[in-house]
Amino acid sequence: PEVAKLMEEGAKGLIGKGSPSEIIHKTFMAALSRPPSRSESMAAIGVIGQEPTAERLEDFLWSVFMLPEFLYVN
Repeated sequence: PEVAKLMEEGAKGLIGKGSPSEIIHKTFMAALSRPPSRSESMAAIGVIGQEPTAERLEDFLWSVFMLPEFLYVN
């Protein structure tokens, strides 16, 4: 529940913070300290579209959060 709330709030905070490409690039740099690959950028554009909504941005944030880089294996 806590993570879901953070994703929702984060998505709302991204609205109007740049073009879809800029939002994608900034998110990848903040979360992964690297730019997105071409295929990651294309997939992200497919998720958020050219006119991002809070719902689409939240889906994008979840997709970044679910990347293998964040997977913890004990």
